[in-house]
Amino acid sequence: MQKKGIALLVTLFFITAIMAIVGVSMHYYNKASSNVAESHLIVQGDAIMSDVITFLQNSEDVKSVSDAESLQLFLSTSSLIPIQKDSLSLVVMIQSASDRFNINDLKNFNEDLNIEFEEYLVKQGVSDPLFFMDLLRDSMSGVKENYLSELFVDKPTLYKERLTSQEHLDEILDFYVMRRYENSVKTIPWSEAVTFNETNSTFIDPNYMPIEVWKMLIPRLSTIETQMIVDNEELFKDDQELLDIGLSEQEVAKLHKFNLTYFSPIVRVILKVSKGERTLNIEFQYNLQTSQVYKKTVKGSIFEFNI
Repeated sequence: MQKKGIALLVTLFFITAIMAIVGVSMHYYNKASSNVAESHLIVQGDAIMSDVITFLQNSEDVKSVSDAESLQLFLSTSSLIPIQKDSLSLVVMIQSASDRFNINDLKNFNEDLNIEFEEYLVKQGVSDPLFFMDLLRDSMSGVKENYLSELFVDKPTLYKERLTSQEHLDEILDFYVMRRYENSVKTIPWSEAVTFNETNSTFIDPNYMPIEVWKMLIPRLSTIETQMIVDNEELFKDDQELLDIGLSEQEVAKLHKFNLTYFSPIVRVILKVSKGERTLNIEFQYNLQTSQVYKKTVKGSIFEFNI
């Protein structure tokens, strides 16, 4: 209990420090650019992002996150940090980057795993799950003479090596809806369950996986069962603890195919910058132990780009 109390106090110091340091810089950027055009909001956002990254890299509190317990405490107390300075507002959100699986790993499915994913799609009301799975396979199969579907007949310029983004997946979903005249695939909350990494570097941590990921990967679980797993306050620290809640050895082995881990120091940092009616969303991944920054994405109302 004393250890948790000390850790909590350290985390609160972290929140206070980041609010103070970033708040000062926000005041400066806001004052210096009060009359600039909307296009300059990205300059403010980039400067704030740089300040946040610098703060994370210099914070000993951040580097002290070394195990599953300290990570859980850190995320539970710093998941949402609002900062307001003059007319400029910022919301800092820090989340585990191991809460979703890489959708491109689906191409490595064996027959049993294909059957389970088909079961998930059926439960979501998808009328032709096999056709949809063929579309996904084609989207990850690379350039070749023959495909399982006519996806590239209608969309010859679509990237064929892997799914690269939610927008890319949306094109697959739109094609399915156009060919099957039903939109159940578009009601699935894909953004809550999958990522689009180029490699299989994505990890999944059962301590942070939302309900939809559990439903996709272990479709036999009922809504009540998945809710109980997600609401569980005890940390999963090894495979045995997953077996203890009722998963089979085969199901745990399946999770390992998606790079199952019980501790990953990589977090997702989301910055929501607002000034009047203008908004900017910045997202990047950060390794709490090595201070490395990965996959920066900047989104405005009319633009999006990756760094």
